[in-house]
Amino acid sequence: MTNYKHCPRCKHQHENLSVTYCEECGLNIDKYWNEQLHPEEKEIKEEKPKKGTFDKNFFRGKQPKIRMKIFEEMVRLQCEFNKKVHPNWQEQNYNWMSAIIAESGELLESLGYKWWKHQEPDMNNVKVEAIDLLHFLISHQIQVSQEHPRIKDFNEAIKLTIDRFERCFTEEEEDNIKDESIEVLVKSLIVFYDFGKFNAMKAIFNRLEMTNEDIYLAYIIKNCLNEFRQKHGYKDGTYIKDWNGKEDNEIAYEIASEWGVEDLTYEQLFIDLEAYYKTEVLKG
Repeated sequence: MTNYKHCPRCKHQHENLSVTYCEECGLNIDKYWNEQLHPEEKEIKEEKPKKGTFDKNFFRGKQPKIRMKIFEEMVRLQCEFNKKVHPNWQEQNYNWMSAIIAESGELLESLGYKWWKHQEPDMNNVKVEAIDLLHFLISHQIQVSQEHPRIKDFNEAIKLTIDRFERCFTEEEEDNIKDESIEVLVKSLIVFYDFGKFNAMKAIFNRLEMTNEDIYLAYIIKNCLNEFRQKHGYKDGTYIKDWNGKEDNEIAYEIASEWGVEDLTYEQLFIDLEAYYKTEVLKG
């Protein structure tokens, strides 16, 4: 009879009994069972609210209490956007990892990884690039979920993705990445297996001192801009990305900051982008 090491989170069975981290979801299995057997050894920490650290020109005022299911909403919006790119996007086998690798390079460029020359890190743009990474990561994880042997259809794949997304972004960091730098975590994001990528992505956001509310709000802004780009010729090459000397990313955040997080909505931001593009970019 074959013995397996079971993951208590996702129920995956490992033939390698010495494995520490689950190959499916990245959980530290040994740590989990140790805490179940010896709860007195688990350090109880008071959860303190983290202060959002977006530049003050991005968001004004106090963050609202977002009551909606933000992880479910981000996955929903990603599916809606992907559908605009191709109606049957989930059947196209897009190489999401290539996009993740490319975006990782852009994040490192903003971080200033070139030790052989002088560079000033642009941390605000690092946050923007991290949000770009999240867009592709969600799509990649949906595809991974579809390939899971226990998943019967696309709806189940979506539910699994939402579940793993939320767990990884709300649980404590795993020990194997707790003290790693952004540069190392970017590498982990690329090489980690399946849902372990969500753990690495959350750790990157932690290093950037971005709360889940920060992440959600920034995601809404960039998702809206992505849809705006598609509507205005991004795919056929007619879209103008330079808006009077600034990249459209920057202008989108400036417009969002005029509203502030209390009043910002996806629909209103899209209307404002439309107005700015017509009056300031296409005016000639």
